Amino acid sequence: MAADVGSMFQYWKKFDLRRLQKELNSVASELVAQQEESEHSHKRLVELSREFKKNVPEEIREMVAPVLKSFQAQVSAFFSKFTSSGKCARSVTWASGNTAQC
Repeated sequence: MAADVGSMFQYWKKFDLRRLQKELNSVASELVAQQEESEHSHKRLVELSREFKKNVPEEIREMVAPVLKSFQAQVSAFFSKFTSSGKCARSVTWASGNTAQC
């Protein structure tokens, strides 16, 4: 029993919880920065989509509509993978009004 306690003590002594906490804090900070950057990029993309709809003639919008819908479908599929895995808790709303839950 004393050997078990001693080996557990050695394990925790080598574990270096403070180093692990610093590493996890660093990773968490990076993730937050990446998420903020992603949200900013998404907002910009929505703005550009709205400007496109306002400034481009109907004829051209109809020509590119299949490409835009395909892109939106791919992004929605990507977000749905995160939804099903429980790794994401947000929704994306496109300028077209389509929404992808994540």
